[in-house]
Amino acid sequence: MKPIEIAQTAYAAYREWMARGDAGDSPPSWGELEEAAQCAWLAGIRAAFEVVAEETGKRLEGDGE
Repeated sequence: MKPIEIAQTAYAAYREWMARGDAGDSPPSWGELEEAAQCAWLAGIRAAFEVVAEETGKRLEGDGE
């Protein structure tokens, strides 16, 4: 998954959580929210590395993409 896709997935999980709460339904578990937050955090780090790679012309070691 690309960083933007991970961030979009995390945001979608947050929006679902908010929508369920607004509807009076049970929101996703805290575990699901924690997983979404971790995905967003990792996507941010990956995006930062990609910016550095573009600016320096060097890729991350072991980067298979």
